[in-house]
Amino acid sequence: MLVAADGTLTRPADWTTRGWHLVPEGKHILQAIGTEPTAWLKRMFDAKAKLTINQK
Repeated sequence: MLVAADGTLTRPADWTTRGWHLVPEGKHILQAIGTEPTAWLKRMFDAKAKLTINQK
């Protein structure tokens, strides 16, 4: 899932694709591995959730 600078989620073309993606400047990639984490991520996308990313 691509996460824009404002936290907006962009759905991948294929939910099963993993790794080796170019990440546009100012954006992040959020990857869920496993049934439950993937289901949570899909629910967040469907709910049009915005995520906050804190980087240390």
